[in-house]
Amino acid sequence: MFRWSCRAASSGLRAARACSQLSADSSDQLQTLLNKGASASSVAAYLRLTMRPGVCFYVRSPHEDEAHGITESAVCTLADALRCDGNSLSELVLYGGLGPAGAHALGDMLCVNETLSRLALFQSQIGEDGATALAAALAAGAPLSHLDMEYSDTGCAGAVALADALHVNTTLSRLTLTGNQLCDLRLGPGGELEGSYAPEGVRAIAAMLECNMALQSLSLCANCIADAEGVALARALSGNVTLRVLDLQHNEQLGRATWAAFEEMRMARKKNLETPRLTVTHGIAAPKQPQKRRPGGGGEQRERKSCDSVV
Repeated sequence: MFRWSCRAASSGLRAARACSQLSADSSDQLQTLLNKGASASSVAAYLRLTMRPGVCFYVRSPHEDEAHGITESAVCTLADALRCDGNSLSELVLYGGLGPAGAHALGDMLCVNETLSRLALFQSQIGEDGATALAAALAAGAPLSHLDMEYSDTGCAGAVALADALHVNTTLSRLTLTGNQLCDLRLGPGGELEGSYAPEGVRAIAAMLECNMALQSLSLCANCIADAEGVALARALSGNVTLRVLDLQHNEQLGRATWAAFEEMRMARKKNLETPRLTVTHGIAAPKQPQKRRPGGGGEQRERKSCDSVV
């Protein structure tokens, strides 16, 4: 039912594609420099010299082959280098074994860096502590426009911290929180859900959407969000005129109440011709409706195929 392992693999593929779009030669040279234990000042000088727009690295865990990727310590060095003036790096993509320490270093860097506009973390282990550190940077005015965190174990507390930060942040336009156990539920080894459902994270995100005027795209896919929180998100969007895309796919617990709330939201927004277009992808099949009676036929039930709300 919850094919999270397949989705995590697709997240890795997206990270690989992101890396392929950046300069492989430049990343390889920088990776060699970091793996040799270069100082932050040396890395900063290299970045000023090459003027690369973006880099992508696999962050290896301590027991992995040293021939692959960089260590979390190297990420901290890179973060320190990005605190220096003169670099042009606008995109940083990291996937793999990044932990809370690396996230804290990135958060500290974001508080002073003025060039980085996109930070992407795929399949990391930053946890609630790391997510809270990044949220603090957003609250402090980090100029990020895109923050992608897929399968990074931010949890409910991390979601609350990010939502609180976005009450005051005015630059972030895209936030991806796919597969982050935002409700503190995770998939066990036998495929069953483990943990106690915690609605506070998604509720905080819903409250944030009522007042945030910068966010344009939000992904909450694969987070075991329940119907009540789906309704809260729909109601929060009734007055939001900034968000353009909300992705709620693979939250199998969303049901008819959520569908009805989004339909109500859609009709309310439709009355205001000046309200911008909003696309909500939730994957919920519409309730069955009676089929028009035909001569000699019955009034059989049929199910509508639409799974999205577009306003």
